[in-house]
Amino acid sequence: MVRTVLTALLVLSVATPAAAQWPTTEWSIVEDAPPEYDPPEGERELFAFKHIGILDGASRWFESLGFAPPYQRTPDGDLTVGPDETYVAFLKADAAEASSSHNNAGYMRLTTHPGFRTVGTPFWDLMEMSAVHEVFHAIQKGQSPSLTAWMNSLPPKLPECPGDTDTDWLVEGTAAAVQIRWIEGRAGVPYGHPFAGSSRAAWVRHFDQSLVRGSLPPEHRNPGPRPEMTEMETLSWACDYGTWYFWYAVGEMIARTDAEKVAYMRYLFTPSAPWSDGGLTNVDAGLRAAAAAYDAIQPYRNGLYDLYPEFVAQYLTEDRFYGTLEEVDLGAPGLFETTSSTSGGPLAPLASRAWRVRVRLPEGVSSLPYRIRFTLDAEGVTDRDA
Repeated sequence: MVRTVLTALLVLSVATPAAAQWPTTEWSIVEDAPPEYDPPEGERELFAFKHIGILDGASRWFESLGFAPPYQRTPDGDLTVGPDETYVAFLKADAAEASSSHNNAGYMRLTTHPGFRTVGTPFWDLMEMSAVHEVFHAIQKGQSPSLTAWMNSLPPKLPECPGDTDTDWLVEGTAAAVQIRWIEGRAGVPYGHPFAGSSRAAWVRHFDQSLVRGSLPPEHRNPGPRPEMTEMETLSWACDYGTWYFWYAVGEMIARTDAEKVAYMRYLFTPSAPWSDGGLTNVDAGLRAAAAAYDAIQPYRNGLYDLYPEFVAQYLTEDRFYGTLEEVDLGAPGLFETTSSTSGGPLAPLASRAWRVRVRLPEGVSSLPYRIRFTLDAEGVTDRDA
């Protein structure tokens, strides 16, 4: 009996990512102006003060959720927090840049755009909390050194998503989802998605394409830097950031508490395999482990390839989520047939295809029982009723 109990405890400890106390949750901010890196003065000191409040609060939050300490520079220039040291971030010199950043060497650079202090527009309601996004990037790198090494190796670029690599669907998408969860927690109301009626600003993409290797509409491809949203705009097209809605939905499906809706992401960055497949193997294993740890219901326990169809069915119910949506009118009875060759080619992995079907009832009939049968022309797949 004792032996059985010890075995069960061992399995639990291996399956659950270790939660570590951070060496500090405090931050300092200096000017991004080597070699002195002086403290900010005048109006720029007000930017630093606001950023520090966000960074300190977000760091305490992430630590409480069990995330690993961030991969982040300290005032003496190294990555080790010494006695009485803080983490350090840098104020960008160019006040025209609305975005913040975190690089693979552990340097965080924060916006000094005037809109950051005034807020009050959809764009700045979102981007005000960009520092939370950047702290999560530092956590990703701290929790998974092998991912950082893969990102440093210049992973494959995605030609139809300028600037994206094959792991950005995970790296940027989860950071964007965490940023939105943080905003939700402060506001006390759900954030929502613009395609589902929300008036809040967010990153968007279509989902009738691969979740991992997406494709922006041609009019939204820009070979240069990612264009910023205007102050009153609510849509920013991005393959990578746009996956936030998937990671957000996964939290809703497998977690039991608000904390777990973010904390489950710890399991995504405890790799058991190389990242050369875009992270698919590690994500699938991580989602299975998180669902088991949180005692999720059976439909949500079998990893990435079962959670994605659930996401499509429950969350992608508006036409705008799809770049191509065919409308079908059927009589009763009626028959509609299509094949991959006539509807855009074979369905990509982790992608969806949608039809808007309207059934016209016979004259004088107000309701009618019906059955829909899908015959999938994939090897080894049989007819499915819905």
